[in-house]
Amino acid sequence: MTRLVISSIGPVSSVQDGGRHGAQRYGLTPSGAMDRLALAAANCLVGNALFTACVEVGPFGATFTAREGAVRIALTGAQRNADISGRSVAFDTSMTIAEGETLSLGFARGGAFSYLAIEGGIAGEPMFGSLSVNARAGLGSPYPRPLQAGDELFFVTSEDVEEELGRLLRSSD
Repeated sequence: MTRLVISSIGPVSSVQDGGRHGAQRYGLTPSGAMDRLALAAANCLVGNALFTACVEVGPFGATFTAREGAVRIALTGAQRNADISGRSVAFDTSMTIAEGETLSLGFARGGAFSYLAIEGGIAGEPMFGSLSVNARAGLGSPYPRPLQAGDELFFVTSEDVEEELGRLLRSSD
């Protein structure tokens, strides 16, 4: 399965989506993205539902490497230097990271949070209807804490869907 491996990442970077709503009466905060507009824009650029989980990258830099296939991504939010294996890339557009290539993000300028959307969305087990990290409550998926070097983000690609559909069709014969 295609994945992004985090080589380095600053603090306060985590998986966030539109948040978990409806449980505030039980003392559970909604969590979710700090900049919902940037989250929605990033997801729109890769064809995901607007509030699908993304990587919310804090003010410090980060590096991600594609493994086991190409990854289509989009970057929005706070501007920062960004390159894929030395080739400069623009914000507010989608691009592809080929297998083995590395996306490097510098420090944020003119804001604090940038959003890295991945086509197909981040795979995880929703907790109270959301993948958003709330570290204090120990909630979030795939990691209930800020992201760290060595973490891997899995997601569903169109090839994975086609492969699974083919497997299901073959097994029904």
